[in-house]
Amino acid sequence: MKDQTSNPVNIYIGKRVYKLRTEHGLTLDALARTINVIPAHLQAIETGTRRLPQSQMFKIAEALNIAHETVFAGLFQTIPLPALIDHTHYMQALYATFKRRWKLEDIISTAQTCMLK
Repeated sequence: MKDQTSNPVNIYIGKRVYKLRTEHGLTLDALARTINVIPAHLQAIETGTRRLPQSQMFKIAEALNIAHETVFAGLFQTIPLPALIDHTHYMQALYATFKRRWKLEDIISTAQTCMLK
């Protein structure tokens, strides 16, 4: 299995999950129970050593009563576009999140625009 610890996308998403969880006053154990994973799994996501599966991203957003896209907030401004494209599972999750409002081309265009700023 590929080592994901240095993956900037996993690290960014993990930090976002941690920040959102703590802002909503949930412990690691409480959120892990809510999304039906063991605390060690959620901790690995929060530290960036494990990627956040799309299904769990939706469960986390629901548990925190936030919009799904909140989990990705700031991603385009922080992570270089090539790193995002290298991790298609995140692009697919973004597409699933925005598919009712945006086309995949719009998401990529927005990412490229943000990278130029």
